[in-house]
Amino acid sequence: MGAMARLPPGALAQFEAQNASLCARLKAVVGPVLEGLPPQAMTMGMVGMGGVPIPMPMPANAMGGGVDAKGGAASRGWGRCPAPQRRTMWEKIMSMKIDPWFESKTLGQKIESAKTMFSTDENDEGSVFMAELQEKVDVRSMNAKMRASLCPALWRYRAPFSLEDFTMELNLQEDNKDKYPVLTHFLAEEPTLRALRFLPSAIEFVTLVLGRYNRAIDRESARKLTIEEMINTAANKKKWVAAFEGYREAWNTGWRFVERFGCLELPKVYKDVRLDAKQPITFCLPQEKNEGICALSLINYLCTRHNQFVEIVYERLLMQGGNMQRIEDRKSVVTSNFFSHAHAITYSLEKQFAPFIAKNCVTFTDDGRVVYDFANAEQYLLDVFFTGKPLVKIKQRMMQYTDDEGAVNTRLFRQKVEQVALTREEKKTILNELGSPAAAHKLKGLVEMCISYLQSTGGNLLQKLDVAEVKLAEYVKDTLLMENAVFGSETVKRKMKLKHIDSLHKALREFTVADVFENVHAKYKDTLDSKQTTSLKDSAKALNLEVLLPLMQDVIAQTLSDGVMSEKGSIADFIGWLEHEDSFLNDFPWFEKFPKQLLMRNICDCYRVLENCQSVAN
Repeated sequence: MGAMARLPPGALAQFEAQNASLCARLKAVVGPVLEGLPPQAMTMGMVGMGGVPIPMPMPANAMGGGVDAKGGAASRGWGRCPAPQRRTMWEKIMSMKIDPWFESKTLGQKIESAKTMFSTDENDEGSVFMAELQEKVDVRSMNAKMRASLCPALWRYRAPFSLEDFTMELNLQEDNKDKYPVLTHFLAEEPTLRALRFLPSAIEFVTLVLGRYNRAIDRESARKLTIEEMINTAANKKKWVAAFEGYREAWNTGWRFVERFGCLELPKVYKDVRLDAKQPITFCLPQEKNEGICALSLINYLCTRHNQFVEIVYERLLMQGGNMQRIEDRKSVVTSNFFSHAHAITYSLEKQFAPFIAKNCVTFTDDGRVVYDFANAEQYLLDVFFTGKPLVKIKQRMMQYTDDEGAVNTRLFRQKVEQVALTREEKKTILNELGSPAAAHKLKGLVEMCISYLQSTGGNLLQKLDVAEVKLAEYVKDTLLMENAVFGSETVKRKMKLKHIDSLHKALREFTVADVFENVHAKYKDTLDSKQTTSLKDSAKALNLEVLLPLMQDVIAQTLSDGVMSEKGSIADFIGWLEHEDSFLNDFPWFEKFPKQLLMRNICDCYRVLENCQSVAN
């Protein structure tokens, strides 16, 4: 600009006349930049080209200004900016109008655009000037003396590392998906992986809520009870708060990616829910309907997403010749009830991964191009974050409200329909055919529906039903009119009769519920001391455990959840009035061997000791 100011008179006019087209384009580009400049600023050191004034900082005497004999300003125009306020105003205007043109991220694009717009000859020598502007000159083309003097490679501008640029460069080569599968999938799907670190806490919170309210609250009451109110009444509040924080983060981070559960598309009214402590607890209790489908879908999605990514890691390790084998039984698998934070996929994108890439996976060529080391980046992910993570096997129990159809009391049912226990082999065959807790849960719901109908048949006037020999499948088809009912087990469909339904229900409940006594009041769960345990084990040899244990399990699970009964009463007095084959347990000689000194506070532990004795004997 200074050189232009010192041109001889008429030089610019002559240039404009010879390059009218170029000056017109210059006016079209620079004009909008100078829009809004105050008139005062437009008088400050201007050179006109194509009718466009171009502002310039100039020496003090460039516009006829100078310093008088007394040291004062000879000119009071804008050419000198003697006052700080005037200088500040000029800098502010220039920064606002000119700085955007030199934004580092878009500078290269703007230079290319300017070249296209203002180049008058495709064969001019502007390419050298362009390379210098963009700092893409190959330093090897410079002579040694100049390189030693200027150190161009040292002072060359290098754009800050950008994960977006790194990802874009990775995706430019199609075969990179096969070369670096873990890195490619991680960067492409990273937003969907963020919630996986909260999976253990989500599982823990759902388990805590289930343990407290399963079969202990009706649906309407659950909808009125908020998560905050539930946590405030919890015994170990700190544990509940920590678990809820994880569940909330898992929901608010990952719920937007959950579109459906199986073939069922999630209703929009649930998709828009953002979880906080003011929401009802029904959003934390898994079921295959209503709000319960949210918790069930979320846990299912997180477990599935975890397994999908771990499978990709396994494949990569196999390609590298690692010790992980593709054979299913050689893979590390953890059930969801034992899934911990050590097993979860946890990483830090901004604090660990990106800084590592910027420092260890970025190099520059002699002509200034960026080269990324994708192999090193993927190996870092494997070594630091992902190797050694197990697959997770979902074992999710379902919530059962007290007013749900199928919430039955089998003690009353046994009085109406004669029952026969299944053999151990029959139970094992049925469970193997079902294969999963989910299939067992569906069959359990069907069985409970049968129990409810049978129990209500005849009301209280009809004490016995002569239907014990009726096949379960026939009853479902002919009485319940469910022709397309799915049993999930050929043994159940072909062989099970209504006289087996109670034993089948127990087997299914034990298979789908981790702890059958989870809803029993805490005051009945004290541990026996060593002397009491020894005495009970000695007495177990004389007891008929095949009869005693099923009756004990039912009465404990179905009657001791509210804590009404005193924990100081005798266990023998409590269970002695249970019926077996139209007789009370008190009437059997073997029951006299049951220790009379054991109290109700130990009844859950008492059952488990006797159960262990039965397992050892078998």
